[in-house]
Amino acid sequence: MHALRIAHQGRELLTTGRIALPAPEPHRSRLMAVRHGEPNEARIRAMLDDAEATLRQALDKTSLPERANRDAIDAFLVSAYARAWDGSAWVDIRDPER
Repeated sequence: MHALRIAHQGRELLTTGRIALPAPEPHRSRLMAVRHGEPNEARIRAMLDDAEATLRQALDKTSLPERANRDAIDAFLVSAYARAWDGSAWVDIRDPER
């Protein structure tokens, strides 16, 4: 289940620049089915192969930069930790300066 989730989120990030949380339907239902053992092992392996192929295609086509903006990530993390420490932990990740 976790490998499928990571592959889905990776594809989503590479194609949209965002990750939706919680996982949207129908992906969430497929993940829950795997968690509950509904597909057999052969089907899960096929799903993983498909997810890997889709992820590789997204990686080849992404418009995201090769390297992350570490300064922006650091600023977000400092802001998030500061808010958690002062009791205002809810941070809008779309606007870490808020």
